[in-house]
Amino acid sequence: SISSGLIFACSKVSFITLPIDSRCSLAATSGTTPPNLLWVLIWEKTTFATTSRPSFTMAQAVSSQLDSIANISIVVYNILFCYNNVTMKRKFFGSFFCFFALITIAYLTPVYSYTLDDATALYNMGIDYYSQNQVQKSMDYFKKAISIDPKFYEAYYNLAQIQASYGYTDAAIKSYEKVVQLKPDDYESIYELGRLLYKRGYLSRAVSFLDRIPNSSDIAPQVSVLETKIKKRQAELALIEKQKEEAKLAEQNTQAQTVATQEPKVAEDTNLVIEVQAPSGVASDDSGNIYVASFSENKVYKIAPDGTKGVYIWPVNLGGPVGLATDDAGNLYVANYTKNNILKVTPSGVMSELASVKKPYCIAVDPVKKILIVSEQDTNNVIKIKL
Repeated sequence: SISSGLIFACSKVSFITLPIDSRCSLAATSGTTPPNLLWVLIWEKTTFATTSRPSFTMAQAVSSQLDSIANISIVVYNILFCYNNVTMKRKFFGSFFCFFALITIAYLTPVYSYTLDDATALYNMGIDYYSQNQVQKSMDYFKKAISIDPKFYEAYYNLAQIQASYGYTDAAIKSYEKVVQLKPDDYESIYELGRLLYKRGYLSRAVSFLDRIPNSSDIAPQVSVLETKIKKRQAELALIEKQKEEAKLAEQNTQAQTVATQEPKVAEDTNLVIEVQAPSGVASDDSGNIYVASFSENKVYKIAPDGTKGVYIWPVNLGGPVGLATDDAGNLYVANYTKNNILKVTPSGVMSELASVKKPYCIAVDPVKKILIVSEQDTNNVIKIKL
């Protein structure tokens, strides 16, 4: 009996007993001795604690153990009640007290004596620690359970909930992503993942997960509210970005205007501009005016016959001017390289688009045929445009 008690105590089993009438009936018909009958009644009605994944607390576990000990006492009492042999009762009582003491010690051992190599036991310990407000230990044991069983959905789920509740947002996102991977139809977890991604500012990722939740889901109204918030935030960010771009352009224009007020330097022996950033084209008209294109500044300078110098054109739609040419009427033609067109500027300063050309480079006017000849760099062609 003592050996049996030791083996039974170490097995950490949970007892389920039969009703009293059934036990007496079995004792009366089995034909075995009381000790053997006791072992049959106890062993055949056992289940191992680690065969499932319940979420129980330490208090519940210990309470269950104490109930089992009491049930064992009832089994023994009923067996002795069914047999009237006094000598047998005395022998059995001696063995029973040793057996009962060993079982009591074993069952009062904390739940933490589960095998640490078992993922379910570690998971249960994580639940237990959380019920005792030991959050860090709880998360540690969930992680240990996952390290043994990487497909332990419940461990990931509980870990994600704790991480989200205690501000470990990035870690919670990773845990919820694993939850969703293991169980794609867990729409509540998908919603929580979307909510955390929204919180961290990952708006596009949040939308991609929320789109997986069907409209027939119970949480569809919550999803709709969250998607509205995301769209509103996306619109706010787009507006902020637009305002930044406008401010940047305004600053560039201010700097450009400052540069424009600085008069270009002219050589003493000529009236030609000699310091222009990236000069890319020159032309003159019948009135003696000289025009100089600045590719990097997006400007065209004009030098009058009397030596007066200044910016002739500097519009927003001028981008990378290259070739320049004039006609008999005093019109100026500009090869607007980056804008892919040819601009025409009248003597009074009125500017218009003459034609669309892919990367225009060199231009020349044929005054006899009244045409403009243009080299189209993007297509390796030379084309003509009627004036």
